[in-house]
Amino acid sequence: MNRLGSRLVASFWLASLGGGVAGWAATFLVPPRAYEGLMLTIMNPPPGTTAATMDAMLDAAITRIVAWHVAVAMLGAMLVAGVMAPVIVRHLEEALAPVVAYTARMAAGELPEGLPIGRIRELDQLVAAVNRLGEALRASERQRRLALARIGHELATPVMTLRGYLDGVQQGVMAPAAPLWEGMARSLRRLEAMAGELSALGRAEAAATAVRLEAVAVMDLMEPVLQDVSRAMDVPPPPLVVGEGAAGAWVRADPDRFGEVLENLLRNAYTYTPKGGQVTVRIASDGKQVTISVEDTGVGIDPEDLPWVMEPFYRGREGAGSEAPGMGVGLTIARQWVEAMGGTLAIASPGRGRGTVAQVQLQRVAPPAADQTLSQP
Repeated sequence: MNRLGSRLVASFWLASLGGGVAGWAATFLVPPRAYEGLMLTIMNPPPGTTAATMDAMLDAAITRIVAWHVAVAMLGAMLVAGVMAPVIVRHLEEALAPVVAYTARMAAGELPEGLPIGRIRELDQLVAAVNRLGEALRASERQRRLALARIGHELATPVMTLRGYLDGVQQGVMAPAAPLWEGMARSLRRLEAMAGELSALGRAEAAATAVRLEAVAVMDLMEPVLQDVSRAMDVPPPPLVVGEGAAGAWVRADPDRFGEVLENLLRNAYTYTPKGGQVTVRIASDGKQVTISVEDTGVGIDPEDLPWVMEPFYRGREGAGSEAPGMGVGLTIARQWVEAMGGTLAIASPGRGRGTVAQVQLQRVAPPAADQTLSQP
């Protein structure tokens, strides 16, 4: 039994013991006349007393004596409990006061360091949970600040380029010729791309109301996307490995959103896989779920970065100086779309330089009848 439980049980036992001791003491405190009167009545009943009357008198006398014992025992238990309860309550209040103050500071927007572990195991579990919550909030705040810095950095580069071109034209240093317009157009396209990613992130956060779920064949979803990514990135289509029972599988998904998810995962795999590496797509099913895996032999992900790779704007420990395209919101959007479709997205990697596996799991459904479709507006 845990320590707090042991203490509470011990206090109950002590209260019970106090009542027992008080009841035992009551034996000596009951006025002897009560017993003497009872015995005299039994031995010398008044003339004309019937047996029924004697039984009633005897019952009444015993009831009074028992009631006296019970009252004294209850009073003793209440006295013991009254002494112990404030001690236990004060002990718990002292132990919980730092937790209350800590959570109040977090509610006020502060992110203080963790609380020390005390001597009560059960409260230590509560303190540890609060500490984990605080650490998660601090990590989220750090990520938010990094995201803001990332956005500022990404926006500053094309804006400064455009300003440089405009200043040059205004000061007569640069002539408004084709190279100038091309440079400005590149900066504008970069700004448009960033605005598009931020807009897509906002749409994905409201994905639960934006998806249209229906029963679709997995292979019908996969093949067009594989071909489109292959043409767009000028690479051969990745090998498609279909597990037993998965070739004819149907899933509950939004075809358009699923295509965006798969395209994002494939682009990531090709982007982070050096020339000569391999990207493979696998489809498997256990009868209830269909798992689509995008595997690559590329740069991999550090274990420290894995918990954060699907957070908005996260680029890893080397992300700030990375030349990788985009703002780091692709996996965030992909996860939100998948979750809106009732599935899960998981990213795994053995470590830096050892490749990455992205797995999407969706609910498997039966193929709809010819005159019936499974859809959700």
